[in-house]
Amino acid sequence: MVFASVAAALVALASTVVLLTASAWLITSASFKPPLSELALGITAVRAAGIGRAVFRYLERLATHAAALADLNRIRVKLYQAALKNFSVNRADALHDLTVRAELLKDFLPRVLVPLTTAVILNVVTTAIVFRSIGATALILPATFLLTAIIARVVKEKTINDGDYRAALLDLNDGRDEIAIANSFERIRPILDRQAERLSDNRNDIINADSVCAILNAAALCIVLNELSARLDLVELAVHLFLLLINLETGATVPTAVRLVDKMNFVNEIKNETTTPTATTDKMIEIDHIRFGYDGRLVLDDFSLDVLRADRVAIVGESGAGKTTLLYLIMGLLTPEAGSIKIGGSIAAATNADYIFSHSIRENFLILHPSITEEKIVECLRVAQLDDVDLDADIGLDGARLSGGQRCRLQTALALASDADILILDEPTAGLDRATADRLISALLKLPRTLIVITHDPIVAAQFNSISNVRNHG
Repeated sequence: MVFASVAAALVALASTVVLLTASAWLITSASFKPPLSELALGITAVRAAGIGRAVFRYLERLATHAAALADLNRIRVKLYQAALKNFSVNRADALHDLTVRAELLKDFLPRVLVPLTTAVILNVVTTAIVFRSIGATALILPATFLLTAIIARVVKEKTINDGDYRAALLDLNDGRDEIAIANSFERIRPILDRQAERLSDNRNDIINADSVCAILNAAALCIVLNELSARLDLVELAVHLFLLLINLETGATVPTAVRLVDKMNFVNEIKNETTTPTATTDKMIEIDHIRFGYDGRLVLDDFSLDVLRADRVAIVGESGAGKTTLLYLIMGLLTPEAGSIKIGGSIAAATNADYIFSHSIRENFLILHPSITEEKIVECLRVAQLDDVDLDADIGLDGARLSGGQRCRLQTALALASDADILILDEPTAGLDRATADRLISALLKLPRTLIVITHDPIVAAQFNSISNVRNHG
């Protein structure tokens, strides 16, 4: 699909070149009264090139968008897998950052690859054509192209991220009451002013750099055109002029494309963010006097919990006491207001809110775990007491064609497919009859992993070697 997009863009560009050069030939040669056959050929070339440009531009956009969406889906899956592997705790901010940057990566094909490819090829072709007439002077075209790319690259490296400035503003807005109490506005305002000034200066740098690039390209065109005017007749000069103008227009996309390359190269930027905090002891999970609440309502207060390797822990408590909130805190999707959480291994979790992909159960496993084997899928479904389902049947949007119990067990099976050290399950027996629930818990307790289960069921909780009670502080 990527090849089809680039190929369609190149054919559309070639059609544009033919269209404009043929038009230039018709305009300039008509006054010389050429044979009707030549005029007819020129008119036919203009019409055919115009139709070709329209068709292949449409095909290029169609292929580009299809490829971009396909790439975006693959990127999201890879980021999800990386998140499962690396972001065990307090890395929700990094996961959000990765998701946002995935949106940037989907623009790589239409805004970087296609523009740069067409600009480079057209510059080479134009240089080769012009070289036949003026010799080494034509090399000013690729030299200017390269200089434009270098200028865009250098200026981009000096720019700052305006997203950081917006984030700082939002953060200060969220804490405006605290700032007012501390009477710190006068101290903070100069900091923001300096950041805004830097951001404005850097934007001006980009504008100035683009202006310099435009002037350089226009100067190169004038130099080449001046050389051509001394060697070509009027018709040939008009044809070359249109070709140079197309090259100039296409080259104008280079600075933006070059700057976007840096935006999309995010791996090194987040390298330090993917480090998982580890426990300082042999404990797999160490929760120390944490506090957390929603909108002023306290949910967890001074809560502590230690989970050792291979422990089987049941988290119990009334509805709304904070059991699921505790899971989100352990996973790093929420950050405690006080206290600390340390993790000694990777985590896989299943909650009732987990999304189930459309199509089939098999595809759900393959999306989240591309290298999983058939045997591993069958084993995970067997442990989850879901081995009687059709792997390839369409389960509908978000598993709509599954029963509540089947949906819950599939979420458990998908979590089991991970090789994480710690498995956390939120109400895995919801919607199950007693016999099925007992078989599921029995199978889970035999797994050689640290297991944490959130449950309302006292019969389920009684089978675990440790029970932690979460009390309602609302």
